[in-house]
Amino acid sequence: MDYLHIFTSPVVLLGLCCYAANLFLYLFVISRARLGFAYPLIALNYALVSVLAWRFFDEPISRQQSVGLAIIILGVVVFATQPEPAKAHAVEPAAEQSLASPAGR
Repeated sequence: MDYLHIFTSPVVLLGLCCYAANLFLYLFVISRARLGFAYPLIALNYALVSVLAWRFFDEPISRQQSVGLAIIILGVVVFATQPEPAKAHAVEPAAEQSLASPAGR
């Protein structure tokens, strides 16, 4: 089997480019958003891949699979739209130094 032919296939190269774009987009999102919001978005990949496979490769989606995809999407929406938790009070830097240094005791 000619592995070089497989890796230089335009379809495989397009897939690798999409995978790399997904990685960088995800890194961008988690650098800007709460992890509790961003991480559940990964589950949307299941729905996206299923819909794209149905659209471009004529793969059937059964009624049971449709219900499962709807549950996944609903779960992501419910989880990602929960209100942001209240932040704990931060200790002031001056108070932190006096507690940590022996001179402050």
